[in-house]
Amino acid sequence: MAGRRVFSGIGVVSALVLVGSLVSAPAFAADTSTATVTGTVTAAASGEPIEGATVLIQWEEDSAIAVTDDSGYYEVSAIPATSLDDAVVTEWTGSVAAPQGSGLRDGAFPAQEPLAPNEVRTVDVALEASEAEVSPVLAGTVSITGAAVIGQSLIAETADWEPEAALSYQWTADGAPIAGAQGSTLNVTTALAGKTLAVAVTGSIPGRASSEVIATAPLKVLRTGTSTLSGIPATGEKPSVSTTGWTAGTALSYQWYADGQSITGATASSFTVTNSQVGKKLSVRVTGSLHGYASNSVVATGKLLVAGVATPTFSGSAGTGVTLTAKPGTWTKGTTFTYRWAANGKPIPGATKNTYVPTTAQQGAKITVTVSGSKSGHPTVSRTSGATAKVLLTASPSVSGSRSVGSKLTAAPGKWTSGTSLSYQWYADGAAIKGATKSTHTLTSAQRDKKITVKVTGRKSTYSTSARTSGSTARVQNAPKPSISGSRLVTATLTAKTGSWSGGTKFSYQWYSNGKAISGATKSTWRITSGYAGKKITVKVTGRKDGYSSFSRTSSATGAIGYPSRTSPASSWNCPSWAPIKGNANSGIYHVKGQRYYDATKPEECFRTENAAKSAGYRKAKV
Repeated sequence: MAGRRVFSGIGVVSALVLVGSLVSAPAFAADTSTATVTGTVTAAASGEPIEGATVLIQWEEDSAIAVTDDSGYYEVSAIPATSLDDAVVTEWTGSVAAPQGSGLRDGAFPAQEPLAPNEVRTVDVALEASEAEVSPVLAGTVSITGAAVIGQSLIAETADWEPEAALSYQWTADGAPIAGAQGSTLNVTTALAGKTLAVAVTGSIPGRASSEVIATAPLKVLRTGTSTLSGIPATGEKPSVSTTGWTAGTALSYQWYADGQSITGATASSFTVTNSQVGKKLSVRVTGSLHGYASNSVVATGKLLVAGVATPTFSGSAGTGVTLTAKPGTWTKGTTFTYRWAANGKPIPGATKNTYVPTTAQQGAKITVTVSGSKSGHPTVSRTSGATAKVLLTASPSVSGSRSVGSKLTAAPGKWTSGTSLSYQWYADGAAIKGATKSTHTLTSAQRDKKITVKVTGRKSTYSTSARTSGSTARVQNAPKPSISGSRLVTATLTAKTGSWSGGTKFSYQWYSNGKAISGATKSTWRITSGYAGKKITVKVTGRKDGYSSFSRTSSATGAIGYPSRTSPASSWNCPSWAPIKGNANSGIYHVKGQRYYDATKPEECFRTENAAKSAGYRKAKV
C-alpha cells in the first residue's frame, strides 16, 4: 500500500524517533509471542479516509506509533507479551491524533479485549469534526425541467448551493430508487409509466454534515401506446389511425398532416383525402392527455404518397353490338391503368381492355367497369363506375332499295329486345336528313353523290337506350329515264338521250323493238330499217361509276315505226319495195309499176304513194 506507515518494536519507550515513515522504540528484550493492530481512520461526517493521522498504541509501560497513509490505513505490529509465562498483553489502549488543520477532533479507541498471541486485530476509527466545523453544508434549490414523457429526459437543475459542496443525485420512482439513475439527467423509459418521479440531491463537504434536497416532478409519466395507419391514401378515401396501449382513461386528440403541414379541420381519428393532398405523404399526430400526467404525442407516418384518383365513366350505350369505352377520369400523372368489365357485378371473362362490346350473353344485365391505377411510390387504387341500365338486345340495321334519286330506301332493323320502341334517322354523308325519320326514305336530288345510312334507336323501360347505324350505301346516283330523239320512220336514225347522271358516269346502250333486244344495236344511235316498220322502239341506258351502284334505265317506247312519203333509191335502178314509185327529178315525171318506161327509169327519188309524188311536184307519166 503506497505511503503505508508501520511500527514494529519491543521494549520500554525512552524516546520517540521518526525514521522515514516509521516511528519506533528500541527493542531490548527477547522476542516473545506478539500481536498486530490495523485499521482505517476516516471522517465521521463524510466517511472519507484521513491521511496523516497519528495512531498511538500503549500497553503497560510501552507504546508504538503509526501514521495513516492516503487511504487512512495504519498498522502496528510486534506488540510483545509482558512475560514469557503470560502470552498475552493484558491491558492496552489506542488513540488517534487528527492532522493539523483537518477540522477534526482527536479520537480514542473503544475499550478493547486483551490481544491473543499472533492475533491481528482490526480497529477502525472515525473522527468527528471539531466544534467550529460541525455546521451542515448549506443547501441550495433543486428543480426538475424537461418532460415526464417516455423517450424524453428530466434534468435536475440546482442553484445556490455552497460552492465547495460536491453534489450527488438519486432518482426515485414512487419513492423507490431507480437503479443506475445517479446523474443529474434521467432518461424516461416505459418502466416508469404511471409513476411519480423525484430526485434527491445531496451536498457534501469533508468533515461536515451533508444536506439533502428532494424535488418531485409535477406530473406522472403517461404510458404512450402505438398508433397504426390504415386505409388507402387516395382522393375520396378515408384513412384512419388506431391506437392501443395508452394509460387507462387517457383522452386522445388527433391532427393529420400532409408532408408535415397540418391539414385544416383534419382533427379526428380519420379524414377524407382531397385533391390538396395529392402527391404528398400523410401522417397523424396522436396526443394523449390525462389529469395528473404529462401529455405525450406519437406520430404515425404513411409509407406511400397520396394518389389522385377519380370514379370512371364510360361512353356508348349498353346495347349488344355497341361499343362501351371506359373513361378513367383525372388520376395522378403517369398512372398506369387496367380494366375489368362486369355484368351484374360478376366479371366478364376476357373483358380487360378499355373498351367492351356487350354480347347476347349480357342481354338484360347491368354493366360496370372497374379501373385500377398504379404508379411507383403510390398505392394501387381501384374505382368502379356506376352501372348502366339493362343491356338492350340490338341488331345492325340494313338498307334495301335502289341508290338513285327518286328511289325509295327501306330500313330493316333486325331483332331487338321484345317490346322495344324503334325510331329512325336517315343520314347523307353523316349529316342527318331533315324530316327523314321513318323506316323508309325516298332519295332526292339533295342526296345525289352522297352515301346513305340509317340509325335505328331502341327504347324500352329499365333498359339502356341504344342506337345502331347501318353500313353506308354506295353513293346516290342520279339515274333519269332516257329519251329517244329522231324521226320514227324507216331510214331515220334514233338517238338515246341519257339525261343528267353523276359526272364521270360511263354508259352502255341496248335498243329494243317491241321489247325484244335488237341484235347489234348497242350504241347511242340506231338507224331504222324497213324490218322494224310498224314496231315500237325503246332504248335501255346503263350507267356505271366507281363508288356508285350501276343503274339501268329504259326509255318510253316510240310510236309504231312508219315509212316516209319519199326516200332515196335502194339502188341505181330500184326503189325500196315500200316506196316503189320512181321519180325523175329532171323531167318532174314519176313512174309506177306497170307503166311502159318504169323499168327503164333510173329513179332519183322514190315515193311511197302517188299523192306523195304529186305533193313533191311530180306528174305521172302518161304511158
